[in-house]
Amino acid sequence: MSPPIAPTGTGLPRRAVAATDFSQSSTYAARTVFELLDETGRLTLVHVCADVELPPDALREWRTQYGRIADVLLARTAREIAGHDVNQIDQRQLMGDPVHEIITFARQMGADLISVGSHGYRIAERILVGSVATRLLRAAHYSVLIAPPNATGIVRAAGIAREIAWQAEAAVLPGVL
Repeated sequence: MSPPIAPTGTGLPRRAVAATDFSQSSTYAARTVFELLDETGRLTLVHVCADVELPPDALREWRTQYGRIADVLLARTAREIAGHDVNQIDQRQLMGDPVHEIITFARQMGADLISVGSHGYRIAERILVGSVATRLLRAAHYSVLIAPPNATGIVRAAGIAREIAWQAEAAVLPGVL
């Protein structure tokens, strides 16, 4: 798995953004980038919560609950990547369109490299749900590392995403579920 290298890339990356949906492939991509960093490098592990349509009060509560759960998962993913020595890893949550938010954040922090996992969607699935990895590769003016899909990672990511959404919804709309 070799990343396309931006024309301005020289040497090992010093600042990298690893987009994660907590799937096995995104964790693998983040770990690979972490291992590629130069000795003073920093990795920022980023998770983007896409906007959902809810009444304003419910949306605020949903985001709060989602954020708490995502914080725990970001910390766990950082430990999976670096063990207990997570000093080179920052964790960040963003809200909005994943591709736009990841690219904007990478530009603001002066990233040399972006990593993301792939889910291996077939053409019909890409048309229906899109592909963050494909959109990132097309839109980013950075080197992009895309990790290949893994069947267990896809199932795990889908289960985690559903669990986050269900827990947040249950906190916002008690008694509805």
